[in-house]
Amino acid sequence: MNLRTRIIACLCVISILVSLIIFSGSLTDLSHDPEYTAFSSGVATNKGIYFTENWDGNGYVYLLNNDGKVLNLFKSSSVGEKKVIDIYVHNGSLYVLLATDYDYEDEDFTLYKIVRLNDKMKAEAIVENILIELDETVTGFSCNDASFYLTAVERYGNELNVYDISADKMINLDSDQAEEDKKDKNAPKRSEDYQIPNSILYREANPGKFFVQAEYADSVLNVRTDSDTPSGAFRPDSRVKNAVDNIHFGIGDNLKIYSKYVLYWIAGVAIWFILMFLFIMAIRNRNRVVYVLILGELILLIALAASFIFVRFQYNFAGTREYSRFAVLALNGELDMLGDLDQVDFDSPEYFSSERYRTLQNSLSRFAQRSGNSTVFSDVFIMRLKDKAILTGVSGRNREEASWEYGSAITELTDELNSHQPYSYVDVTVDGHKYMAVGITDDDKVIHNYALVGIITRTDPNLGFWGDARPVLILFAVVFILGSVLMFIAMYLQAVDLKRLEEEMRDVALGNTSIDIPSTPARDMQSMWSSLSEIVKRITETNYERYRIFEAYFRFAPKNIETIMEKESIFDVNNGDIVHTSGTLMLISTDSKGFGTKRIKSLNSIIDYMDRYADNRDGILVSQDSSLSMMQFLFLEESRNTAEIATQFLQKNFNDADSDFVSVFIYNTSFMYGVVGIKEQSLTFLTSKDSHIVEEYSRWFESMRIPLVVLEEVKDREKIASTRFIGYVIPDPDTGEKINLYEVLDACPARERQLKLVNKEKFEGTLELFYSRDFYIARNRFSEILKDCPEDEITRWYLFECERYLNEAVDEKTFGELRKRD
Repeated sequence: MNLRTRIIACLCVISILVSLIIFSGSLTDLSHDPEYTAFSSGVATNKGIYFTENWDGNGYVYLLNNDGKVLNLFKSSSVGEKKVIDIYVHNGSLYVLLATDYDYEDEDFTLYKIVRLNDKMKAEAIVENILIELDETVTGFSCNDASFYLTAVERYGNELNVYDISADKMINLDSDQAEEDKKDKNAPKRSEDYQIPNSILYREANPGKFFVQAEYADSVLNVRTDSDTPSGAFRPDSRVKNAVDNIHFGIGDNLKIYSKYVLYWIAGVAIWFILMFLFIMAIRNRNRVVYVLILGELILLIALAASFIFVRFQYNFAGTREYSRFAVLALNGELDMLGDLDQVDFDSPEYFSSERYRTLQNSLSRFAQRSGNSTVFSDVFIMRLKDKAILTGVSGRNREEASWEYGSAITELTDELNSHQPYSYVDVTVDGHKYMAVGITDDDKVIHNYALVGIITRTDPNLGFWGDARPVLILFAVVFILGSVLMFIAMYLQAVDLKRLEEEMRDVALGNTSIDIPSTPARDMQSMWSSLSEIVKRITETNYERYRIFEAYFRFAPKNIETIMEKESIFDVNNGDIVHTSGTLMLISTDSKGFGTKRIKSLNSIIDYMDRYADNRDGILVSQDSSLSMMQFLFLEESRNTAEIATQFLQKNFNDADSDFVSVFIYNTSFMYGVVGIKEQSLTFLTSKDSHIVEEYSRWFESMRIPLVVLEEVKDREKIASTRFIGYVIPDPDTGEKINLYEVLDACPARERQLKLVNKEKFEGTLELFYSRDFYIARNRFSEILKDCPEDEITRWYLFECERYLNEAVDEKTFGELRKRD
């Protein structure tokens, strides 16, 4: 493993470790400790303790043991909902009430869903699409064998309703109906598409009072008004509180809770590795222009990212300061209007029915509903510092500890106010939403017994940052794009001559000597362009000389020898290379006497005609004798038109009056082709078992003035139409094997071809008489054929053979064989 590979491997390992550290730190910042408050539900059972919370856009139901260990959990997103409203245990089964807020065509409404969980905290049955039309808040949920009950309190607490939903509407998730409902899951949410439950119980609040909480369970309606002390289901369960205070999650639970952040981490690591790969490739390519461009982009990106983070920090700081300052000023004014709280007997049994309570309650309500305040404050209440008890509040959750309402962060608030701070504020989380609790005391008093506390609805400035900072984000994006474009243009203009020089040098390296030199190159590039121009001149001269040498060599070297030798190029052919193959040989014979003008013209015509097939690697010149009276062209196995090629050439040769007679003999065979010699000089050879006999017959056919002769195998393979059988040869007298030969009549001159076609049947019939040794009759018929076609030399040869056999004894071994006369 080289050094570069080791460095890359180390970078990958370090990247993964750093990403894990960052991810772990991010989860630490993102994580939170669940708290058991008035806005969460908890039920202690024999199976364990069920506890709910809404956080990070999801509702969760935890199953804990008494020590706080999470045994299992359920996420509302698993059934497509955003938050958990309440839970209820009936007959050992856990039922969960879920809800999601929708906005459709300027219509805001909330849809509820009831699910039954199995022992593995998985939804097994469901009732969905529940809509409560009135402006009410669901504060209670219960069920029995027949129905589900939702208890909802009107917005201002003046009235409440108990709604009934039949248990028959619950559908098992593995049923056909559930599968059918899934098809419409992505349909638009509209209030008129959903079921509206019936109200079975209605109640109005007593004059001067309002409902805070209500729950209908076991046929009993439990209510709590603003003057009631929390009791029963409205008080915290000590067993649940103890388990939640000691809650701790396992690795699997954290993976479920933070699954989307795990996906973000995987995507981030993948993007980082892609960027690192591109960076490594850029370094490996050693392109300095790319180096400068990457460095410039990184500097620009870091600068903009730092600016963006600074703007976001300032926005967060300003938002927090703005809201806290506004809250302090507003609460100070309200505290002055409330008067001296130390003069109020909050512990009196008649306090909540007194005129003083109604005055304080109305004043706080008007303050919270006042224009400007209503968008900031969600709750305002008077709190006793020593026990954090809510004495009078807009929400009506009186006579309970503020930390039960808004979490343990209230303790930090009271500690600071008890230390004689005029005001303090802390972040709190209520039902999955972040708020800020701002508390003030009376500055004129030495001892502070009471505080006015306001809950600010927008505590996290990030909630509005992405909307308010949109112009800044657009500006940063535009600056980055424009900066990148300008940097790219600058780098492009700086490197344009170098890039052009690079392209021209690449073309020269690939053999192109036609370069385009700029008319006005950059001064620092001028010498390089001049040097490249000189290089091109030298290459052009060298190539010209080399071309002339190659051209001269190819005039005398065998053409396409690499094709026969099954090599990629002529440079791969070596001395001693031999190949055994098969194909069709075309032997072209001419008169070997003298070298007159007609002879030379005929030879040039043969080579010129066959050269077109050599270019296509169909017909390859493989051999010729010193007198050029015979040339051999090889057609490999895929060639199937050798007779047609020879016929066209012979017709062309006959039409040229200045050309000598040419005869062609075509036969197929297996042969051995090879190269012998030394490094400085090599010769090629072609040989087969019948090569010497075939060459003799080829020259004999030329002397007999037969234009084209083929073997029977060639005739059948190429389906030659106009042929006549002219006899046979016996290459090996010991075996006596006969090879039939045919003359291709289309290769003859027109007049001769016509005469031979007319006498074809007569010739072949006479040939049968000859082979049956009826020499007398055969001689007379051959004589008649010869009178019709005096140019038919093969008929003349058979005529003389008949005369010879009439006067001599028959040699049984060579009888009937085409051969030269001694």
